[in-house]
Amino acid sequence: MSSVDVVKQAELVIAGMSKDDRKRLFSKFVSDVDTGIEKDSAVMGGAACIRQTRIPVWLLYRAHQLGLSESDILMSYPGLTAADLVNAWNYAEANIEEIELHIREEEAVQK
Repeated sequence: MSSVDVVKQAELVIAGMSKDDRKRLFSKFVSDVDTGIEKDSAVMGGAACIRQTRIPVWLLYRAHQLGLSESDILMSYPGLTAADLVNAWNYAEANIEEIELHIREEEAVQK
């Protein structure tokens, strides 16, 4: 079986999985894939950040929730690229509970 056939079969299997199972699968293999997202306990309290920055994924996700367009976000953070936002959205989707927890914690601090 060729690698193309294996990938096609894997895509079919993954498409048939529940969202929770896809999350588990993603998190199991995420360390093998360069996602553009880093977590370091010494940076931003260990929150997931865009690689080589101190910009947390939760902050970008919340800004987008509040109505900032991707263009607005990129203008606000000139060091970011469109690929960084794609990585952030993918990470947030796969780890939504983590992202929402960070947002709730930050909003509680702001009150």
